[in-house]
Amino acid sequence: MRKVFIALISLVLLATIGVFVFALTFDANKYKGALVKKIEAAIDKDVRIGSISLNVIPELAFRLNGLAIKDKDKGWDNVILSAGSIEANVKLMPLLKKDIEIESLRLRGLEIVVDKNSLVTLPSQAKESQPVTTNTGAAAVGALKFLAKSISVEDSSIRYLDRDSRLPMDFRVDIVEALVRNVSLYGPAGIEARLSAFGNGAENIKITATIYPEVNLGKPYIKNLALTVNLDKLDLKDALGVFGQGDVAHQYIGDNMAGKLTVRAPRLELDPERIRDSAATFSLSNGMITILPIKQTLKSIGLEAELRAGDAVIQKLTGLLGGGSFSAKGAIKGIMSSQLADVDIELNDINMAKLLPVSAPGRPGFEGALSLTMSSSIKGLAGQNMLGTLAADGTVDLSRAVLKDMNILTLALDKLNMLPGLVAKLKEKLPENYKELLRQKDTVFKPMRLNFTIRDGRVLFKDARVESDVFYLMGSGYLGLNRDLAIHSNIFIPKDLSEAFIGAVRELTYLKNAQGMITMPVDIGGKLPGISVRPDLDYVIQKLAVSKGQELLESIFRKSEPDQPEQSSQAQGEGSDAQPPPDESGQQKKIKPEEAIIKTIFDIISSPKE
Repeated sequence: MRKVFIALISLVLLATIGVFVFALTFDANKYKGALVKKIEAAIDKDVRIGSISLNVIPELAFRLNGLAIKDKDKGWDNVILSAGSIEANVKLMPLLKKDIEIESLRLRGLEIVVDKNSLVTLPSQAKESQPVTTNTGAAAVGALKFLAKSISVEDSSIRYLDRDSRLPMDFRVDIVEALVRNVSLYGPAGIEARLSAFGNGAENIKITATIYPEVNLGKPYIKNLALTVNLDKLDLKDALGVFGQGDVAHQYIGDNMAGKLTVRAPRLELDPERIRDSAATFSLSNGMITILPIKQTLKSIGLEAELRAGDAVIQKLTGLLGGGSFSAKGAIKGIMSSQLADVDIELNDINMAKLLPVSAPGRPGFEGALSLTMSSSIKGLAGQNMLGTLAADGTVDLSRAVLKDMNILTLALDKLNMLPGLVAKLKEKLPENYKELLRQKDTVFKPMRLNFTIRDGRVLFKDARVESDVFYLMGSGYLGLNRDLAIHSNIFIPKDLSEAFIGAVRELTYLKNAQGMITMPVDIGGKLPGISVRPDLDYVIQKLAVSKGQELLESIFRKSEPDQPEQSSQAQGEGSDAQPPPDESGQQKKIKPEEAIIKTIFDIISSPKE
């Protein structure tokens, strides 16, 4: 018994020494050529391997350095896969059956270049039953039956290239760490990964999924994808630039961004030609982003959206902006191609002062709360194309609106420079309660509702009414999306205030309409927040010239005999805005027949030409 035991110990010792000597003397590189040929035949690509090594202590392990794979019609400067090193701890017993079962596989410095015309996939004709030669290289490759408990990937990256697309679509994803469990060429494998994309190396993506290689069919896909993006560490400008939206990103998006975006897909095709047709849901919570044109940060953004066959459906988009809130819903057809968007937007109680640029010292500024409902359509989401194709119809409500540092009424009257000292005379002769209206620094508006249309980059208003305590404006015009303002309107001063003005400055009676209100055309324009108010001086001069001419002719043709009884005449200028001035006693003068004729002549002269 003792001799048997000694013999067994000797055999184990000799086997151990033999394995140790074999490991020290075995040169795996002499099988490199055969291994390369087998891999090339299996994947129909060119393969290059730097070196191969084999270790048997503490366990059987292969190490492969300098792996590179390329398409057969490309040069080695266009590799589609490269790896610094691949280490595999292999089970010994399955190798005897020409199977590869790996306890663990570690890849470092892996770089995969995914081109829509060059995918790393095995040809569909490869079958597990395919005959395999018995040489060492074939045994290393196995009978195309590949099993592993886990694969870990470190310091690696994946690049996607779409050279034929009209969009850039070239980007890189760095693999911080990835773990693939239960790997098989013919069965599903679980994936857990931490990645960095558009984050300047910062980890910002976590992913879990189950991948189905589908080697026989050549149509790999992923099921139950859950991808979480930390937007705090994502460069959205770079990301949008990849998808052809670089102009939009740099023109409208600031640097501040936050939130957690979750993408879920029950099935995601890995074929670049079909991946855009996959279905996925998008959920954003606690989002934040700065919009450059208004220099405001959208906060508490929540999004629920879905991608269906290349179309995006926005089920809900909400958030806070400028002290108020916003919401939107709609759809974008062909989000990666034609980009036809139909979106309904609501704004509630937005503080306009926070949206507009800060006024320069001494320049007017605008304050107020804005609410808006709008149905819009856009063809193309890129830069000027987006603004140029934006079409919308809606309603805007303004409350607590104040034009700071500008009294529109005083400014309009000041422009009537053909009546020297007009405003000074009004301030001197008006009753105290009316004087205060002209001394006010700001223009305070009553709540207003305006209907608008957006076309050709302009917000168009028609027959809009804007009212304050001392006047109202009726007019039409536009506000450009670049903040250019141009409105042609008529200003109307209420009857009681008009009577006070006429009592202080008699010439203003010629600007009075049939309802007893002083009125004149006024153009309002400029670039918000700075605007200018310009009365139509030609209109005013015409009115004053006619009235003064009438007075002159009356004085020439006036008869010296006593006044005749008042006679009615159709020539009294029915429908004319101008009224005869009061006499020195303040009583309305009686119109004589010859005066009526003169007035009619001047009404004809001053009437607009057809």
